[in-house]
Amino acid sequence: MAVPTPMKTIKQILLLLLLWLSISPSRGNSLDYYFTHINGDDGLSHNNVKSIVQDSWGFMWFGTRNKLNRYDGISIKVFDVADPVAKKSNNNIGALLEDSDKKLWVGTDKGVFVYDPITEKFRFFGLKTSGGVEINDWVSDIRMDHDKNIWIVIPNQGVFLYHVASKKLQLFQLGNHKLPSHGNPECMFIEHNGSVWIGTNGAGVYLYNKYRKNFDQYLGDSGEGSLKGLNIYTMCDYGDELVIGVHESKLLKLHKRRNTLSEFKYAQDVNYKIIRSLATINERIWVGTQFGLFIIDEKAASVKHLQEVITNPHSLSDNVVEKIYQDKEGGVWIGSNFGGLSYLPNGGMAFEKYTATLEPGTISSKRISAIKEDVNGKIWVGTEDGGLNILDPTTRTFHQPQQTRETKNYNQKIISIMLQPDKAWIGYFKSGMDIYDISGRTKKHYSGEQLGLNENSPFALCEDRHGNIWLGNGWGVFVCDNQEMKFKRMDAFGLQYVYDIAEDLDGDIWVATMGNGIFRYNPQTKAVRHYLHNASNPYSLGSSSVSSISETSDGSVWFSTDRGGISRYDKDRDRFTNYSIAQGLPDDVAYKILEDKKQNLWFGTNKGLVCFNPQSHKIRVFTQNDGLLCNQFNYKSGLASQSGKLYFGSFNGLIAFDPLKFNENQYIPPVYITRMSIYNKEPLIGDKDSPLEKSIIHTDKIVLSHNQSNLSFDFVALSFTAPRSNRYAYKMENLDREWTYTTDNHSVSYSKLPPGK
Repeated sequence: MAVPTPMKTIKQILLLLLLWLSISPSRGNSLDYYFTHINGDDGLSHNNVKSIVQDSWGFMWFGTRNKLNRYDGISIKVFDVADPVAKKSNNNIGALLEDSDKKLWVGTDKGVFVYDPITEKFRFFGLKTSGGVEINDWVSDIRMDHDKNIWIVIPNQGVFLYHVASKKLQLFQLGNHKLPSHGNPECMFIEHNGSVWIGTNGAGVYLYNKYRKNFDQYLGDSGEGSLKGLNIYTMCDYGDELVIGVHESKLLKLHKRRNTLSEFKYAQDVNYKIIRSLATINERIWVGTQFGLFIIDEKAASVKHLQEVITNPHSLSDNVVEKIYQDKEGGVWIGSNFGGLSYLPNGGMAFEKYTATLEPGTISSKRISAIKEDVNGKIWVGTEDGGLNILDPTTRTFHQPQQTRETKNYNQKIISIMLQPDKAWIGYFKSGMDIYDISGRTKKHYSGEQLGLNENSPFALCEDRHGNIWLGNGWGVFVCDNQEMKFKRMDAFGLQYVYDIAEDLDGDIWVATMGNGIFRYNPQTKAVRHYLHNASNPYSLGSSSVSSISETSDGSVWFSTDRGGISRYDKDRDRFTNYSIAQGLPDDVAYKILEDKKQNLWFGTNKGLVCFNPQSHKIRVFTQNDGLLCNQFNYKSGLASQSGKLYFGSFNGLIAFDPLKFNENQYIPPVYITRMSIYNKEPLIGDKDSPLEKSIIHTDKIVLSHNQSNLSFDFVALSFTAPRSNRYAYKMENLDREWTYTTDNHSVSYSKLPPGK
């Protein structure tokens, strides 16, 4: 018979090694409020989220109309709020609080339950007052004061105070709870200094006097106006003032010392809404209504209105906002009535996002194909199926040059853009070229036949230092004088599928092809060098399919390839250095390469946006989990603007950002094992033969018997800014020799473990 042997402590089994970068939206245009959503499809028990809290360990808890949910950034665990001993249960959860003992207080439609995270059990809070009153009605709020006492608002019963030290329950009755709008309590706020404020229906607000142990009424009637007769359902702190959400009336400010009322000057659109939730975040007032979310910035004299936009998958998930909550990382959670949760992360870099939403001033298509900047700072954006767009970076709005009857007759897939001080050359797939004046108001169309081309798709356009225009199509290379619109074929390049043409600092012309490598042409000697990928030569081109050419500030020429990563040409040695998956890139397909002002290279792939330092070879990868519109970028769809801002196009829209404004997320999250299975079955706490005496999250060590040798663990780092971008390493000591690294996988399995520690 085998003797059980203790295993190594769980905290030594899995360790968080690296937390990667997080991206957050900027705080400007409404498209910058880039929400991620959590709903029933992700495991949420109900899409009506009524209460939110983050516990001391970092887990997020969501009270819904049907059950309690614990979220770790990756998965959701659902709890049935029930006390089998007291035979009490209720899953309509309107209030949540973590107390000083790290227990979770759960306010339901039928009283309060207390959850112990160690034992994972609920206990009904059945304590009665000295007068025999028990909390048995719906709970609107639960909060803890500075003395660690618990305050509970029951609109139909009154305000209860649980004295933790004496374990006694006290009831304060404000108004007539049997009659509507007669002063019954509805909401509560506890200041940083410990002051307890109660908002009521019809009787204003009350401030608890700790020394007299009673409440003082505030109606705000020391000046003009009064709270008398108004229904107050939510409040938040605002320095010397208390922000008060009046049901179907105005958003007001109550001066705490003067007992006077005032309105928000710039928030008229918020008034006469059903105000459901208030929060002060970064000196701004966040107002949740049945018409979406309002963000009031008094210093900037602005109000931002965020709503659900059906065509924008990253807008607010629902217009009926139930709850607003800020977590430890500074991210904001929005609980809604019908759409689950919307999460606005707080991170290090502001991404501007532009996608087709059918709203005025937005781009005509979400599939971006080419980007250039004119001398006036306007951004010309070509799309795969929506023609040409011109972006004004100052207003962040687009306009589309008016289409003529002729325009509508040819393909709107733009494959190239070249800008001169006075003209814009726009190439179309199988449809020749338009030449606009730089204002975008007038244009002339040229067919391939008019241009002297043998194929009607100008994939590549380049003006050299002598004013010659180089053009590449599906069959070769052509050149013409800028004063004429008749191209001459360059036979030296042969029959090629040309995708990009560029002139380097030495005056050489580089030609990139899809399938036949690259060509280097010397205009002085007329000599042509041809470079191909050679699998047996590590210094050859990374791939013979090359999509773009970029020259950096040090004179290096870089190439983005299909299935070969990126390649740098070494002029001195006439050879290439390649960087691909083997060197840490997420993908071997790379798109347009841009250089920022710190000499970092940025380029898109099919698996995210890459920042690559050519000196240190350090690589950072940003994905949709970090706030990008899409993980898949597109050929030629990149621009380094005069301002230093970088633009990248994807299959889901356009992004822009300033790399110099990037700040790394400094939050270091805790890492936990959230689930353990033995032979694919999760053991219950305290069951016979179960190694768990308390929650796996709070267990330091386990002892397994001989017939429990097949184990699996789920693990997670509690960072919600970009949870799927965190990188982990795990190792079972005395078993694994090396660390195993993972990003996408959050579980590990071991089978047939030998006896030992």
